[in-house]
Amino acid sequence: MELAKLGYTQKWIDYKFLTQKAFKEQLAEFELAEYESGELLRFDTFMVWIEKKKKFTQVQIDQLLELAKEDEDEIMAGSVIRELFSSPFLTAGQFGYLCTILPSFGDWTTKMIKREVLNRRIENEPITSDVYHEALDYKQEFDDNRPLINIIRKTDNQEILADFEENGCGKRVRTMAQKRLNQLKRLG
Repeated sequence: MELAKLGYTQKWIDYKFLTQKAFKEQLAEFELAEYESGELLRFDTFMVWIEKKKKFTQVQIDQLLELAKEDEDEIMAGSVIRELFSSPFLTAGQFGYLCTILPSFGDWTTKMIKREVLNRRIENEPITSDVYHEALDYKQEFDDNRPLINIIRKTDNQEILADFEENGCGKRVRTMAQKRLNQLKRLG
């Protein structure tokens, strides 16, 4: 089967992630470019599919997860899953569904799930002390400042911003919080 040369299965065509025309173009590129495997081409196919979507159906999500789980390249499949999971076009229900399904892909999903849940809270809720402390706990657990940086960008809470002076998040983040605090004081 020609599809197998690039690591595809018939499901890619059946699920409409790949067209025959796109496959033929990729196969020609593969044969000219001396790729070692089709992983980059499959990754591009996944990415084009995700980027074209403005909304997802449950069936499409399940199909993508199935194709990713069956892929021989776990690292590439994991990258695709991260892209889907961080899509702003997921509904709250789809996001919740993925939170329950993704742990079956491995322990590596724990950090990603916690970060995305926290980032959605930061984007959609007022920045409270609880959200701030949850972001601090996340930083301690995963050594990742991204949710704290999002809080700095979003909050007008001077008490929270002042706490960055002592919260141990590092000089760069502390400086960002101080600049934001100074900006708010000038405006206020």
